[in-house]
Amino acid sequence: MIVLSTTKGEYISVVSYCSQLLRIKNQLEDYNVHETIIAILCDNSVAISLSKNKILHSKAKHIEIKYHITRDHVQNGIVDL
Repeated sequence: MIVLSTTKGEYISVVSYCSQLLRIKNQLEDYNVHETIIAILCDNSVAISLSKNKILHSKAKHIEIKYHITRDHVQNGIVDL
């Protein structure tokens, strides 16, 4: 996939990491290992603000809706960026 902006690239990679870590978290809960908050490190400040703010910025109009699942997990307190 060719990405035209670094924000979109970072945001998509955060979504990918988030989905993988949530799968691992669910598997660990089967073994009675419970983590409350998953920390994901990201160095793109725009990608972080997109995930923490419910209002879509003008820079995020080109990002598809399916990539905003991380924002829901940040708002629910499951993921911390």
